[in-house]
Amino acid sequence: MKLARYGVMGAKDPVRGSGGPLSSRAPAAVGDDPASRRAISRGTAREAVALLSGLLDALPDAVLVTDADGHVLWVNAEFQELFGLEPAALDGRKVSLLAGPYEEQAEGRHVLALVRRGEGELELPAFKASGESFPCLVRVRRLDDLGGRPARIVTVTDQTESQRLRAELVARAEIIQQEKEILRATAACLDREGLVVVDETERLVLVNQAARDLLGLREGELQGKLLVELPLPGDVRGTWLAFLAGPERTLSFTTRMAGPGGERTLLVRLARAWNSRGLPIASFLTVRELDGSEEGKHQRHEFLERIGHELRTPLASIRGFLATLRAAPDLDEATRAEFLSILDQEAHRLERMVEALLEVAHTGRENLHLSRRVLDLADLVRHAVALLRERHPAVRIELATADGPFPCWVDPTRIERVILHVLENAVVHGAGERGIDVRLAREEGRARLVVRDHGPGVPPGDLPRIFDPFYRVVQAARDAPATSGLGLAVCRQVVERHGGEIRAELPAGGGLAVTIELPLDVPASPEGRATPGGTDDR
Repeated sequence: MKLARYGVMGAKDPVRGSGGPLSSRAPAAVGDDPASRRAISRGTAREAVALLSGLLDALPDAVLVTDADGHVLWVNAEFQELFGLEPAALDGRKVSLLAGPYEEQAEGRHVLALVRRGEGELELPAFKASGESFPCLVRVRRLDDLGGRPARIVTVTDQTESQRLRAELVARAEIIQQEKEILRATAACLDREGLVVVDETERLVLVNQAARDLLGLREGELQGKLLVELPLPGDVRGTWLAFLAGPERTLSFTTRMAGPGGERTLLVRLARAWNSRGLPIASFLTVRELDGSEEGKHQRHEFLERIGHELRTPLASIRGFLATLRAAPDLDEATRAEFLSILDQEAHRLERMVEALLEVAHTGRENLHLSRRVLDLADLVRHAVALLRERHPAVRIELATADGPFPCWVDPTRIERVILHVLENAVVHGAGERGIDVRLAREEGRARLVVRDHGPGVPPGDLPRIFDPFYRVVQAARDAPATSGLGLAVCRQVVERHGGEIRAELPAGGGLAVTIELPLDVPASPEGRATPGGTDDR
């Protein structure tokens, strides 16, 4: 409805006179004739009113202009459409008409009082001409000078959709609260299983009492913390952060922690929750203490799962290159040599994995069969170093041995395999730019072999466990080549069966040092032990 319709409402033309804000914008008169000035003022004001009317008609809200007593002076097109009222029906009506049948009741009086006050907001059910009610928000602002008198501008906003959205938000909030309460109650029921939950921003959502007890957490240290700030054991927090940065959806590992009764083994599992668009919305950590049998079972299962997965890669590579060689017999010599080299490498990987499977079969056997003879340990060490240099020509491997022979009564095959494994472990996990150092010396009737790398080493808490069966350092598990987790455990078994000792240390300057000690021993023959150069098939 345009402002030009004021006349049909019988209201005073708000643009008459020279004091209103609209009429005051008229340009200066051409002449000094008062009548001329009034005519120019009225024409310019009406043009401004027509422009303002068009703007108000374009608004999505219903708009009224009233006088200070609440009488309707003008309405926009949206008001006319929303309430179904023609201009003639508005003549002399008050703004309380918004309240429909309750125009004279409290609802209508509240609207009228708000308009007369001149400023504010009010929520109430408004009534269309059909009698249908709808929730609305009424806003009132002053127009202090409209045609020489005070007025009000009133907007009426239909809140049907916003109330529906508000109700949906309330319902969703209630569902979320219920889900959080279910999660909290579920976590509280887990007496042996610790649970820690963080949201998509990696901020703590929940931690139950079992997790506090197992991980040594205190309530005051947790509220509102980010994952990086939680006082979790270093390997647990680091693995969780790496898990969130990677593609995996689940991960499990074991870790060792000091407890009231000594060290204990914890099984830690990580998982993620995702929304329908494939975006992570939360991640979960569960933790529980393992007894000895559970720990061995878990490690064995983890090993078999890992070795089965890793066997597929070299097998697929070998099959692929063999198929290529068969299909293209005329390959040039350089390409054929490259393919054969890759096949050899993949076959070597398979060999190491098969050896790992055999180690599983032998681990734990009480009577490990040894075929001993007396030989110079220095020769075994030199041979092992030569093999490693051939396998890893880019790695610096420095060997230093004391003078003289190192006669030891050993099973040469098994002891050489021990030395090779320790060397390979150092090259793969810790060679770096500085390579590895190998030293062979004598000390108190024993041969001492030290293999030192310059890599990242292992966490101090992992050091006592690296010789445990199936154990792998958590930080290295993702990046290292496939290993059984049994190599060092079998090394310890073989060395101890020879009457020796194997241990690991974290030397100053970083890295890891593995020491193997074997007795310098030439046995006597009458007691069932072999003479020098003989064998023992026990």
